[in-house]
Order: sequence, then structure tokens, then C-alpha cells
Amino acid sequence: MKWSTLIWLVAVVFASPACEPDDARHKGATGPVSKTEADARAATKRAKSKTARARRPKPGGGQLAIFVEAAGTPVQLTLTSPEGLKTKARSPHVLCGAQPGRWMIRADATGHSPSGTTVSVVEQRATRVELELAPVGSLRVSGEGRVHLVAPDGARSTLAVPLHQGNLTPGVYRLIDATARNPRKARELRVMVPARREASIAWTKDGDGIVIGGKRYALPLGRSVVTFEQRRDRSLYRLRRGRKTFRKRRFDVGPVKTLSELTWKVRSVILHAHRAPTTEAIATWIDGRIGRHFIVERDGTLTQLLDLVDEAHAVGHLIDETSIHVSLDLTGAGASPAQEATVAALLGMLSNLLPRIRRAFPTNPDGSRVSRRLADPRSYKGWMAVHHVVFPDQTPAPPSPAIVDEAEVVRRAASAFALEPTAAVPDARAAAWRSLTVTADPDADTALILFSPGGEIIVGGATVVVCDPEPGRWRVEASAPDHALEHRRPLVYDEGSVLSRIRLSRVGTLVLRGRSGQAATLTGPGSLELKLTLPYEGKQLKAGAYRLTVDRSAAGLEPYRLGFNIDAGEHTALTVPDVSDASLPTVLIGGPPYPLPANVKVVNYDAEGALSFYDAQERLGDTDRVYMKRVLPSGAATTSLAEVSSVTRMVVLHADVIKDTATTFRVLASRGLSTHFGIEWDGTIYQMLDPREAAFAAAEVNPYSIQIDLNNLLPNLVKKPRARPYPRVHPRAKEMRQPAYARPKSRRVTINGRDVQSYGFTDAQYRSLIALLRLLTGVFERIDPRVPLDAAGRVPLNFFDGAEGFDGIIAHWHLTPRRWDPGPGFDWRRLRDGLAGRSDGGVGAPTP
Repeated sequence: MKWSTLIWLVAVVFASPACEPDDARHKGATGPVSKTEADARAATKRAKSKTARARRPKPGGGQLAIFVEAAGTPVQLTLTSPEGLKTKARSPHVLCGAQPGRWMIRADATGHSPSGTTVSVVEQRATRVELELAPVGSLRVSGEGRVHLVAPDGARSTLAVPLHQGNLTPGVYRLIDATARNPRKARELRVMVPARREASIAWTKDGDGIVIGGKRYALPLGRSVVTFEQRRDRSLYRLRRGRKTFRKRRFDVGPVKTLSELTWKVRSVILHAHRAPTTEAIATWIDGRIGRHFIVERDGTLTQLLDLVDEAHAVGHLIDETSIHVSLDLTGAGASPAQEATVAALLGMLSNLLPRIRRAFPTNPDGSRVSRRLADPRSYKGWMAVHHVVFPDQTPAPPSPAIVDEAEVVRRAASAFALEPTAAVPDARAAAWRSLTVTADPDADTALILFSPGGEIIVGGATVVVCDPEPGRWRVEASAPDHALEHRRPLVYDEGSVLSRIRLSRVGTLVLRGRSGQAATLTGPGSLELKLTLPYEGKQLKAGAYRLTVDRSAAGLEPYRLGFNIDAGEHTALTVPDVSDASLPTVLIGGPPYPLPANVKVVNYDAEGALSFYDAQERLGDTDRVYMKRVLPSGAATTSLAEVSSVTRMVVLHADVIKDTATTFRVLASRGLSTHFGIEWDGTIYQMLDPREAAFAAAEVNPYSIQIDLNNLLPNLVKKPRARPYPRVHPRAKEMRQPAYARPKSRRVTINGRDVQSYGFTDAQYRSLIALLRLLTGVFERIDPRVPLDAAGRVPLNFFDGAEGFDGIIAHWHLTPRRWDPGPGFDWRRLRDGLAGRSDGGVGAPTP
């Protein structure tokens, strides 16, 4: 055997574990251990080391900015880090050096449903999280029995009374008797669950509540209600003795029947007083043909005399049709304040009724809004407490010393309806999360530059977060395309988290062409007033509504006004007509003529053979009026164009659905209706009424609106696909078929829940309409040259809450769910471009 082989065998034998002593194989810290136990200890040690490294803060961590919207209520945040550690904070909150990974965020606020999300934090990057908490309410029902609780979305649950339900979506809930043998005849009670508050009702045998459209709606617990259905001597329906103390509230084509229809009809609550016993007061009202909806008795009992869908005769039809009338029983009160029970019952009724009638706000008997005191009854001086209950989100002015004592009594009576302030959630780690956050608005395409006290420059996008900033005065500069800085100030940083928002306003340019040398005044947003001479070119003007006033005093005429819009980032160019040219077509407003461009044809109501509602009313007589005088809020008739302009704030667009404007005039006059302007298919403007008078065309908005009817048969092609855009038989049928008067077919859309498709309007109609609207928005300062837009920037295709209060140009379908004119073919973009000067409204290309 070779020596090399022998040496290899000896090495193998001595290297074998079997040759080692047993006590020397695996030694632990406390003595010999097995191999399996040693591996387990090593794995545990590696896990602990990994956890320690994860908990150790890493340099260059991420940033987590959390913003929660909860209607001004303090919000508590619960943050869970990637390794499972939890902490609490307040919103808004910025966490600098946040551990990269997935964070869990939960937001809670009093009176709101909680919300949570999971967000990934990336190293050396800022992550922004925005949450919105939906407000909720609760419902407490006392009494006994079993009821079906039906939510606004139709979800039904059967519960035992008494019950208390929390975290309910705000809305109208229905309580239906679950013990009734016949479900169709089961007693039903409705209750409004407000946001962030509790609604309390009593499930009694007869069902306590007020009557709206024949259905009962609950009032807060503890308020005794007597309705006209329960007592014959408290019903104006049974005791009117042939005298008309009320009438039906009406839409354009039918009566108001439901609560949903009433919500956009009623806009005010008017308070009255009577000092005779209730029975005598009702008899006096009936003899005088006067009506009331409610009586608040001195013991706190609420008596309902009329259904709210009916209009009570109390002040005058123009105010009564949009009002609810409440009378306070001040029997024996004299000049002393109203009793506490009467005030408490009034507050209970208002706090529950006004959330349903969303547009309602207390007013004086003349229709003007109450500010400090009630004009009627004069002895009731607790208005500021009523304001505090009805509008809890507004801070009322402190009452005068003369009514301090009574205000305290009223506040004690209304304590059950007031909102309790919520204490702020303490932030124990605020000192550890010091930061300076600057946000620009809008967020897109915005550059921020921060200058620190030490001269350091920090550049960022729409949001810049500086961790552990240097104390002192910081300077901020912001820039964005087509924007101008509206608000700039130095930021003084001391310690703690500082959040600042920089607001930018968008700008545009303006070019005004016209006869050289004409003196004019340009007014716009932000109290802008510029004296200029045409032609004019201006840059960096804020987006908004503008008016140009051209001086015509040399010709002995009133100033000429032109209204238009400047859109952000757009070039607005307008041609001002030569206001001294007597050959231009004119529109009569308050008597004096106002010129329109030369390419527009106008036929005024005073021309020979014109269409005039003044002549129509003379033929019909005073019994069938087709127009009325505009009135001031005090009820007095307007006497000047300035007074008319102060109460006129809306233009309503219609489609006449008749073959031509002359036929439209005859049909309206025969029905006692009217309109101010009619625009024929060839672009001719027929002025049938001066805007100083109010026309009858749009129900409740007639007193403060101007009506324009665009000629269009407006057939619904969904139901009649073969309908023609023009009548087959017409004296001008051959001219209608020319390409210049073509009507484009619209796409199929849904307007107010109805599938419609129809024909649009001619180029000549758009040209005349835009010229007329520019003039009207200039003369009437309250009419803004704008149209309603939703959050996405589109014109809504249905009626919406608050349409009656819109100041601008609006469609008839926005005011009532029963209409769809001027139809799906109306080009709103073309109208907006024309008002902004980007187009002449006709067939021409946009103005350069």
C-alpha cells in the first residue's frame, strides 16, 4: 500500500463525528444541547434581529399626509404602521419619516360613519390620503308594539318598540304598523332623520305627526299635535263655509301632491300672531277669507289647519304660493314675551320641518328675510334663538341687552334641538411630527417655491412638506399656467405642524373692438372698475362675469351695457356696436332702446303689426291678465329700470313646440300666458313684452325672471322617429328647407327621467340668442352670463335643488321635473362660447 493512500484513510477515520467524545459535539451556553434545539435557537435569534432592524427608523423614509373632511367636526385618526404599531392623531395630519410599507388608516368623528383605507408609503416620496366621512343620524322611538322600519333606499327591518337605531343614513324613514291584519291599511308614520342628530318620536295609537300630501310625518317627542283630520273645528276644509281661504299649490301643469314636489316649491316660513281664542281666530279668518297652516297654542299644542300641499290665503298670491304660514297664540300676552311652551313648540316644529323643506327660511309677512327681529308678531323677541336652532352651522350675532333675558328662556326651551360642541382629540405626539405643509390650489400643473429664513430654496409641485423646518419667516411663491396669484403672505413658523394653502385664480385675455374713441367702463370680479376708450386690449384678467358700459350721454340716451364672460386661459374678443348709429336694431328695456348688432333682425312690440301682449291684455280685459308689474320685496311696484334690475336675476329658455312664433303668441294669449321674447327659426327676434313687466311662463320664478321662447316643434324622435323638424304645410315651407336653416338631430339622452331625442336650433337662432343675452346680462346686473354646471363641468339634465335661486341663464327643465325644453338638441357649449366672446353664435368660425 502506498503511503499516500494510508494517510488518507487515517484522516477520514479521525474526522468522523463518531470519533468525537459525546460531551464535545454541540455545546450550548448552559451545557450540551441537541442539534435540533441549536437550530431553533439560531432561527429565533435571526428573527429578533430582523424585528429590531425593522423598528429602527431608517434614514430617508416616506411622508404621509392625511386629510379628512367631516363637515367641521373634529376627526380622530388611528394609524397602524407596517409592523403593527398603532397611534392616534387628529386631521389634518402629516407624518414625516414614515416607515415604508402598507399603512392602515381609520377615521372616526362624532355623528359620522367611520371610514378606513390602506395606503402604501414609498421611501423618499410624499403620499397624500383624502377621506370623507358621511354624516349619520339616529332614531329613538318610544311607545310599545312592533313596527316595520323602512329606510330611504327601501331596506326594511321589523323591530320592537321602544327602539333606538344609530348610524342611520340621513333621510325620511317610514314606520309601518307590523301588527295590522291588512298591510295595505296599516298605520304609517314618517320621520326625518337629520345628519349628526337624533330624531325622537312617539309610536302612539293614533299616530302623532303633521299631514303633507295626505301622509303623516312625525315631529319630535313631546310635541302634542292636533290635525284637521282629528278635529272638525280645527279644519279649514270643513269650516270655510263657501269662502276661499286656500287653494291648491300648482306646478306649470298640475297641483303639488307629494313632499318631494313641495321641497322645491316652498321657500319661506312666515310667522303671524293672534290674540283671540283659537276658535274665534279661526272664525275671523274664515269670514275674512284668510288661511293659516299652523297654530301654536299657548300650552305648546301644535294645531294644523291645512295640508302643506295647499296654499293658504294670507299675504298675497305671489308670496303665498311659496310660503308656509304659522300663527302664534298670544292670548292675554299683551306686550309681554311669548310663553316658554309656545316658543318651545315653535322651535320643535321648525327644527323638524325645515330639513324637509330645504329651501325654507323664516321671513317677514312682506316676504323679506328676517335679520334680527320678527316684524309680526312684534311682542315675540326671541328670533336669535330661533336662528340658532334653524341654522346651527351659522353663528348668530349676540342679542341686544333688551332681549337677553328672553333669549336665555328660549335657549333653555330649545336645548333639546341644539348641537353639542365636540371636544378636540388631543395629539400626544404632535411635537414629534413637526412639519411645514404648503398646498396650492388647484393641484394640477402648479409649481411651489419656498424660501427659508436661512436662504435655502425648496422647489416642489402642488404640495411641499418640509420636515423639521427652520423657525422664522418663510416666503412662498406659486405659479401655474393661465393663473394669477391671488393671495400671498409670509409664513411664520415657530413649532408644531403648520398647514398653509395658497390660492390661485385663473386669468384670461380680452379684446374689445368698436368705433374708435367711444368712452366706456369695464367692471368685473373683485371690485374691478376700469375707465377705457375703445378699442381696448387687456391681459391677465380674472375669470368671471364682466360688464361693459358705453357712455351715450352726448346723444341724450341711457348708457349701453354689454355682459359677457372671461374664461380661464381663453382669449375673449367682442365687437361693440356703434351705439350712436340710429339704424341698428334695438330692444326696448324700460322704455329706452338698446342697440343690437346689425346682422340681427328685431320686431318690437310697438311696431306696426307686431306681436304685443299689451294689446292682448286690452282685448281680454282685467279678468284674464297675461302679465304683471314687477314688485320689490316690500310689495311695492317698481317704478324705474334700476328697481327692475334689482329684482330681475334670471333668464329662462323655452321651446315653443309650435310651428312659428306668431302662432305661439296667439296660443299663449288665449291661455292668459305670456313671454318676453320669441326667436323665430330664421333668427328674427320678436319682442312681445318689455322686461320691466313679469311674464307668465315659468310659475314661481316669474316675478324675477325673463322668458325667451325659441321656435322649435321639438318632436320626441324616441316615440315618433319619422317626425319632421318643420311642419309640412306652412306659407314659408320652401324657405325652411334651405340648408342655412337646417336643424341638426340630437343624440338620445335622459332629461328628468324621460328618454328624449329631437332636433336642435338653427345657426340664425343661436346668433340672435347670444346677441340678446349679451345685452340682457349687461343691462340687468344681477343676471350673470353663466349657465348651471355640475361637478364634472356639464350642464345637468334634470331639475336640481336651488334652481330657483340661480342667478344666470337656465333651462325650463332645470325648474320643473315635468319639462324637457329647450330640448336635448340645445348646444350649451355654443352658448357659453358666445357669451365668452369665443364665437359669434352663428356659422362663422370662433373669433381669433
